[in-house]
Amino acid sequence: MRAAWRRLCAVAALAPVAMAARAQDVPYAFPASLPAATRAELTRLADSARAAGIPTDPIVLKAAEGVLKGAEPARIVRAARSLVAEYGGVRGLLARDASPALLTAAVNVLRAGMPRPALVDMLAAGSGDDTTLAAGLVAAADLVTNGVPASRAASAVTQLLRRRAPEAALLELRAGVARDVANGGAPDAALGARLSGILGGMRPP
Repeated sequence: MRAAWRRLCAVAALAPVAMAARAQDVPYAFPASLPAATRAELTRLADSARAAGIPTDPIVLKAAEGVLKGAEPARIVRAARSLVAEYGGVRGLLARDASPALLTAAVNVLRAGMPRPALVDMLAAGSGDDTTLAAGLVAAADLVTNGVPASRAASAVTQLLRRRAPEAALLELRAGVARDVANGGAPDAALGARLSGILGGMRPP
């Protein structure tokens, strides 16, 4: 699970390429090494995703990841279609105008092992602020990746979102637990201690 998450983060480092392509009015920066027919198929898929309110950068990044791994073009297209289906399955849980960052965070927290009902609870607790809610989902995914049980990670993030904790508090939680675990601490115990400290420093709800 951790290795998969690290690969995802590494591929995400390619995001500036996709954003630069948009700035230059290039529809999608699919790797030039792909056959023209494959790029055309991926373009059609991205157009359909965009029409459905699904961000297209992850599709570009998925294609780039496939090329880096030496995958066959047909496999890259299948992976991209699977990705769009994954996003589509989460899209209905969010408001139509939800930010691409929030949608991507929701997809990634499920990939990390978070049960769908727990995601629904977090979304309800943080409704109205896409930026903070996305930070909460990223924190939950990191906590699970660092060994915290999904139910405990979801409960902690839900508490903070309900208390209208700032984005900095969510960052503090995920970074603090990650440090504690890296230093040999038990994930669940690290979460409990870090969460208590953050809640103790907040005003009562």
